[in-house]
Amino acid sequence: VQSPPEEMWFLSSPNLLHERNASAVEWVLLPDGDRGVQSPVLSQNWEEGHIVPLTSSPGFFAVCRTSGGYLGASWTADPTAATGWVSPGKLALYSSALPVSATRALKNPQGPITLKQFSNGLYLLLYYFISVHGYSSRNPYWLAAGREEDGQIRFTQPEIALYDIHDQANNRPGYPDFIEVGERIFITETNKTIARVHEIGPALQANLFGQFRVNSTVANRTLAFSSTSQGTTPCTLR
Repeated sequence: VQSPPEEMWFLSSPNLLHERNASAVEWVLLPDGDRGVQSPVLSQNWEEGHIVPLTSSPGFFAVCRTSGGYLGASWTADPTAATGWVSPGKLALYSSALPVSATRALKNPQGPITLKQFSNGLYLLLYYFISVHGYSSRNPYWLAAGREEDGQIRFTQPEIALYDIHDQANNRPGYPDFIEVGERIFITETNKTIARVHEIGPALQANLFGQFRVNSTVANRTLAFSSTSQGTTPCTLR
């Protein structure tokens, strides 16, 4: 039964990847103590957390679905993820120069998402990009790229990734994951009756990861006026 108030907990294993005996695999429940990562709104669901390591600094970043129409997020600089989780809030679009608001928060109904770090050090997030309370409107899926910034992950503007033309109550894409094979990235998903695999096209993949470079480049083709002054400079455009 999933009912608020809810908390996020994570299981960590120090020997899962090399221990051949399943009965000898060790597990640690995180964070330490009697309380997990709690929702800032106790009346909302706060569930199905996804945790990834940070790339440029120690620590971890976690994102989850909520019943409030937005994705929730929290992070810690603790390299063990045992302590230091900040007060959770809404997951935000890039960049940190702007406040997290309703126009920049990542929208999502109470539907499954996935977040993964890739070999290039960047991240991909698959989510629904619509602010709806409850379980409806889970079609189409959108993709956004992310990168670490000030101990958090900020995300690009999203692009449509998957759309099911048979949009029925039990025929929507969900419960996804990513698979990276060399330079190729695949999405796995299911509508609870059929499991499917989709490759992210090279052009879409390059455009998503390239948004961080594009956003830092000033467009100068057919430039009408340029100024280095911080004040207001009157000009006439012809």
